[in-house]
Amino acid sequence: GAGLRQSKMLRRLVEAGAIDADSPRGRIAAARLEDPSASLAEIARAQGMSRSSVQRLLAAMEREAERLAGTTAPRPLS
Repeated sequence: GAGLRQSKMLRRLVEAGAIDADSPRGRIAAARLEDPSASLAEIARAQGMSRSSVQRLLAAMEREAERLAGTTAPRPLS
């Protein structure tokens, strides 16, 4: 699912040094990596953020990972 896809993407960003662990992005990345099956709402609650903020940050990180890889990943149809 999306959580596993995002976890793989986040690992690449972390390995590339593209995420500051102390930033909101870093905290969201750590939460997703810790529990790939967590819902966006669960991550948002744990981080004291809105679900939409978490969703936007993950989407931005996914775009960054695609740029680093030099590819554009196919988008899910749902």
